[in-house]
Amino acid sequence: MNDTTRQVGGAVGVALLGSILASAFRPRVRDLLSGHVPGSLLGRVEDSLGSALGVARDVPAARPYAPRIVSAAQTSFVSGMHAAVLVAAAIAVIGGIGVVIWLPGARPRPPRRCRRDRAEPGGRRGRRAHSERDTSWRVMVMRWISLVPSPMQRRGASR
Repeated sequence: MNDTTRQVGGAVGVALLGSILASAFRPRVRDLLSGHVPGSLLGRVEDSLGSALGVARDVPAARPYAPRIVSAAQTSFVSGMHAAVLVAAAIAVIGGIGVVIWLPGARPRPPRRCRRDRAEPGGRRGRRAHSERDTSWRVMVMRWISLVPSPMQRRGASR
């Protein structure tokens, strides 16, 4: 389920950000080139960055306008990327806020107590909880193990 969610989210994200980029690219390129490039070229140039660069490079009628077409296409593409990145950043911030608000945090659990650790009928308390005793025992063992050199350390010291 996790892989499917990630793949669907990635596909939707790419489609959304690509649509935002394209919707910002077309009007910007049209504004920069209208009145400077013949209408027959303008329709082919405003499709995408690749088509604009292809027209500037391959179409003989576009040769006089090629520097202006390339510059306008690159500027428009960067503007579209800015818009897409701002939307992606806003979505990421909203997602982060949602995680902080709605996902449960790791809350420490109180140590489990067994029957003999509960208060006795006379009001006296039993021994410490097993988890406390086990934890302190584990800590002591781990400290002791860290003091004992490993076989690799011993071999390295002898050389």
